[in-house]
Amino acid sequence: MGVLNSIMKRYFDKNNSILNGQDTAHSCREFLDGWIMSRCEKCGSFKTILSRSFIYPGKTIGSFEITEGKPICNICVSKMKDEPIHGDTSSKMIKCIEKEQYAEYLKIIEDNFNAENPSHWYNKGNALRYLQKIDEAVDCFNQALFLDTHYIKAWYRKGQTLFFHEKYLNALKSFGNVVQLDKKYLSGWGTAAKFYIMMTLSREYSLLLKENKMTQEFENYGREWIYHVYFLLHDELSLNDGKKIVPEDITPEEFLDYCYEHFEEILTILEPVKGPVICIKSPGKTKMNI
Repeated sequence: MGVLNSIMKRYFDKNNSILNGQDTAHSCREFLDGWIMSRCEKCGSFKTILSRSFIYPGKTIGSFEITEGKPICNICVSKMKDEPIHGDTSSKMIKCIEKEQYAEYLKIIEDNFNAENPSHWYNKGNALRYLQKIDEAVDCFNQALFLDTHYIKAWYRKGQTLFFHEKYLNALKSFGNVVQLDKKYLSGWGTAAKFYIMMTLSREYSLLLKENKMTQEFENYGREWIYHVYFLLHDELSLNDGKKIVPEDITPEEFLDYCYEHFEEILTILEPVKGPVICIKSPGKTKMNI
């Protein structure tokens, strides 16, 4: 590959390409099918890189911005991958989750932790979330998203954690990113995120009413989301046996109350990966006039 690098560098020099100091992330030229010549975002070295090898690093930790892809070399990709976990350890992790032994689960994660791997931060965040260590959990999700702003599950779990601890506006931003990314990746998390957006708007609505800060614009926005999710769950989506997620006799006016009463049941259906769901109760007067 060293000879190939030399040839490619001369080729790009001759054609006034990326060696002239331009932004390497946007000025790469394709040289061979599936390969480009570029500078790795992680290590900064100038290498031949598979054209499909990209990362999506965040600009700052805790930002809600979804970033564009940056090229990454194979060596740096390997550093971000999971280390092989032996069968016994893997089985132990599964049993810990099944038995809700989250402290033990967290210990196993920390014993096999790779700080360059966003999924390790995600798993640690989940363990801390179950242990009700909320700030630490959000910090872990932020670290995962700093490494990969396209990590849909991390956005979802971050939003979920913020929702249950009444940080509704930031929860809305997180779920909004899930919906946006799901259009590209078709991950299956988008519908559950839309359901959470409706529920989050309902909770925020209740707080605004108590503080006498309600605006017509916000009420209209919340009403639109109730209709959107109602028709999604009531008309468009069905279970495998053909039954509707929401009974046909439920009207839009009754829909929000039904969702509070069947919150866990609905999420169990909508989430592509099953996990513990915390039941919630309606905070009281949350109905938006529809």
